[in-house]
Amino acid sequence: MSAYHRLAFRLFSIFVLLALIFAQPKRVEACICRSAKTELDRLNRAEVAFIGKVTQISPALSGGFDIALDIDYKIKNVSTSAITVYTGTGAGDCGSKFEIGKQYLIYAYTDTGRLETNICTGSRETNLDDLLTKYFLLASCITSSIAIALITLMAWAKYQRSQVTITK
Repeated sequence: MSAYHRLAFRLFSIFVLLALIFAQPKRVEACICRSAKTELDRLNRAEVAFIGKVTQISPALSGGFDIALDIDYKIKNVSTSAITVYTGTGAGDCGSKFEIGKQYLIYAYTDTGRLETNICTGSRETNLDDLLTKYFLLASCITSSIAIALITLMAWAKYQRSQVTITK
């Protein structure tokens, strides 16, 4: 091997070594949900549950967003008429997307001293005509087994009405 090749090899080796030493790996996050399979499971896992309308979205100091909501219906462990929940950005951190003026069913938990929600909790946009929303309104007043029976009955009645045909 010539002196030129040895020098080139040494310089290349030094360059690779310096690149490995000073290279800053980027932190990569991925959202992996181990979410509940049923609405009742989601409700049981949540510390707080409610239906509310988004009034304000503001950037949080730690990244993500603080979502201010006026509460329309209290489902679990809610004592105020307005509440703020934190969510991530949605870029790999499981953050939920919210829009001002829209109504959401929120399942939340306390983490690092603040109320948080994300896509894994099952929080989502809703409206009062939604059958699941009616289930939660019933479940907040009566036992879940009775609510399930009433929802089943309501769904069956709706199905029966859709099967009726009028003939002349």
